[in-house]
Amino acid sequence: MRAWTTGTRIILAVVVIALVVRAPFVAVAPVSGRIGADFLLTAAQVGLLTSLPVLCFALFTPLASLLIARLGPDLATTVSLTGLTAGILLRSAGGEFALFAGTIVLGAFITIGNVVVPVLIRRDVSPRRAALATGLFTSGMNVGTLTATIATEPLAAAAGWRLAIGLWALVGVVAIVVWMLVVGPGRALRTLPPILDSSAPHRLSPVAADATTDASTAVPPAAAGPADLPGPAHDRPAVARSLTAILLLAAFGAQAFSYYGVTAWLPAILGDRLGYTPAQAGGGAGVFQVMAIAGALGVPLVNARFGARASAVIVGALWLTVPLGLLSAPGQWLLWLALGGMAQGAGFVVVFALVVALAGSDSHARRLSAFVQGGGYALGATAATVVGAAHDLSGDWVVPLVVLVGSTSVFAFASIAAATRAGRTLR
Repeated sequence: MRAWTTGTRIILAVVVIALVVRAPFVAVAPVSGRIGADFLLTAAQVGLLTSLPVLCFALFTPLASLLIARLGPDLATTVSLTGLTAGILLRSAGGEFALFAGTIVLGAFITIGNVVVPVLIRRDVSPRRAALATGLFTSGMNVGTLTATIATEPLAAAAGWRLAIGLWALVGVVAIVVWMLVVGPGRALRTLPPILDSSAPHRLSPVAADATTDASTAVPPAAAGPADLPGPAHDRPAVARSLTAILLLAAFGAQAFSYYGVTAWLPAILGDRLGYTPAQAGGGAGVFQVMAIAGALGVPLVNARFGARASAVIVGALWLTVPLGLLSAPGQWLLWLALGGMAQGAGFVVVFALVVALAGSDSHARRLSAFVQGGGYALGATAATVVGAAHDLSGDWVVPLVVLVGSTSVFAFASIAAATRAGRTLR
């Protein structure tokens, strides 16, 4: 591993981390019936086991940002992986209190990982590979999610639900070991002093001294003039005053809302509109997750050839095909879910590749990542409730799908506008 550049090692670590920042709480869904039966939980209580982590993403993001500032990205990553592993074990080891307490612990420490990964990518990966690193991180999350969706129920049938969802702690341990090997135990366990702002577009950390940058494809430093982005000599104290940051928050919020709205109600939509069984509807959910891997890996290619705005246009159009297709031609649901799956994987990359590229310093990357994710996940956490309420009030799935047309339209507009403004600033 020593022969690899630091950027390559960080990308490897980021991919392994990705496997454990979504799958552990997604794994609950396939065995929710078993858990509910063991503890005599209501459907609403069982639903909290998957919705609480998303609420944690929104509520704990400001604290995660402060923790990263205090500890430094390396130790914060170690804390995140250790804490989420402990949360997985706590959730599986005790009674009802431990079940919910472990879920909250899991969500809180995953939040740290959510915020710190863009900081690591900006710090240690060359600009020409930053979008690729973000795409691989997103693909890793989708691989983990797909694995949890497919494997958890068979494991639970053979060995019980506690072992089935607790095995993700092993992946957490593997991620800790890989992280230690990448940065070394000294850095992984040491508090670093606050990182000062730098005029360099990507200031590599001491461990990244061997990383190389292709000047012809690197993202240039932010221009000194625009009011809504950090100039080369300073970092604005409040990202909330940045129009581009607000557009990125809106884009990610719409992305999260659309994703959680579709995944929460897709089986019911296919069942009610097409008469499919839960098993058949589950196949549709599998397509939605598998195609996300292709979408996440496609964005870096489009960015490199045509630019971020082209990626935003394509992904926005793909997202719109899901609700519009299910409204106008539900019989072609497989096509719409394949296109939408690519969109949901690509949408994350579109937003956070821009976050990494626009950050004027490591400090700004941390705060911009926290701002976008905190607000975005707060919107995403409402999706299942809002879409479900729209169905209850209307009695069918037309109005809920219209709601999703609205959210995907917001993603398209906000992401295209953010990419356009970013292109002007980075030019």
